[in-house]
Amino acid sequence: MRVQTWLVALGAAWMVACGADPSGDVSTDGLATDAPAGEIAAPDAAETDEATPGEVGGGEEIAEVGEIVLPAFVGGDRPAALVVPSAYDPARAWPLVVLLHGYGVDGKLQAAYLGLTARAESMGFVLVVPDGTPDSDGLRFWNASPSCCNFDGIEVDDVAYLRGLIDETRALVNIDPAHVALLGHSNGGFMAFRMACDAADLVTAVGAIAGSMSEGVTCTPARPVSVLDVHGTADADIRFEGSTHLGGAPYLSADAVVQAWVALDQCPGAPEVEPAPVDYDVQNAGPETTRTAWTGCAGGSRVDFWKMTGSPHIPPFNPAFKDAVLLRLLGR
Repeated sequence: MRVQTWLVALGAAWMVACGADPSGDVSTDGLATDAPAGEIAAPDAAETDEATPGEVGGGEEIAEVGEIVLPAFVGGDRPAALVVPSAYDPARAWPLVVLLHGYGVDGKLQAAYLGLTARAESMGFVLVVPDGTPDSDGLRFWNASPSCCNFDGIEVDDVAYLRGLIDETRALVNIDPAHVALLGHSNGGFMAFRMACDAADLVTAVGAIAGSMSEGVTCTPARPVSVLDVHGTADADIRFEGSTHLGGAPYLSADAVVQAWVALDQCPGAPEVEPAPVDYDVQNAGPETTRTAWTGCAGGSRVDFWKMTGSPHIPPFNPAFKDAVLLRLLGR
């Protein structure tokens, strides 16, 4: 899929999801995307949340959380939005979620698509929303794997960058080291898997939506990491059955990715398959998602596979999905 078409699809899915979940998404004031003007229309103001301190892309330099003053961004000259719930109490440790956007978009649009800012407040977790590096076409990417999506071969160490964001956030906010999760879509999903392989000393769980891993890349996590893999069987970009992406390196099928993590996490026995599918895709008629789980894995980890039959690369997710994916990553 051409990037322009990808952006239009994400915008359309986002607007459908906003219509289904009017209270769950971030304000679009000052929305920045890499799409040409007019390609992604923002929903009406009534469909989105009002701005809150530390909101993604809000532009504030500080955020007041009760009597506590925190920076609204971490990451120095490569800033990432820091969203801290208004109920934050430094006397207890809080879960951390780091969001990784897809190729060609940015963290603010990705947060809106998944409704993360409002859920950080309502579900009680700290949220960090970084941006990838612009390539020669001005399209943001994560240097995740040979398959996706550093097409220019730019020298950037995103593992080190994301590790630094986690460390800096932990220095500012009381983060629970047992609940540090990354959630990525597409190229961001590739990057989430990369972090599970290379930064398992910091990361405890990763979720990948429409992502994959390159074939033949060594993955040696320092400790077991819980994994959630979400993939639509009608994904024409990062194909469910695996393929060769624009970078020229083949990537694994969704089934192969899951089996790789079952082996890495030393999951015993057969998986548990929920008897009935659930409905997560607004435009896919009827329940389409089969959920399979391998539990009792090493170090208390688990592997989950949500197979979305007939769903595309950018499904318009309903509120039930947005809640469920976070509950799984946070171990609730």
